[in-house]
Amino acid sequence: MLSKKIVSTRNEEDCSMDSYLKEVKDTLDQLENIDFSIPHELVVIMKLNSFSTHYNIFVKTLTSKDFLPMLEELEPQLLNEKFQIQLDVDKEISTNVLAIQDSM
Repeated sequence: MLSKKIVSTRNEEDCSMDSYLKEVKDTLDQLENIDFSIPHELVVIMKLNSFSTHYNIFVKTLTSKDFLPMLEELEPQLLNEKFQIQLDVDKEISTNVLAIQDSM
């Protein structure tokens, strides 16, 4: 069932953001082709809630506003957030490696 798929699709850590967003869009397109529409606010909320805890601040910032962005507007924001999270992870790894090397 496509409606279950859109609800259960989660952004897994090992899945690229592009692949995840494409999967969501493809499912929404399939639903639209059979004249089944989901309000955009609901889709955005479901998608925002499908991310790991790394995205908590981003999600809270968006959901605290008076309006939610359209899914198309959300995509570049999500890609940027994914990039920022990866930078933070890389920085933390580098810091840990340097600390280990210094302790040797």
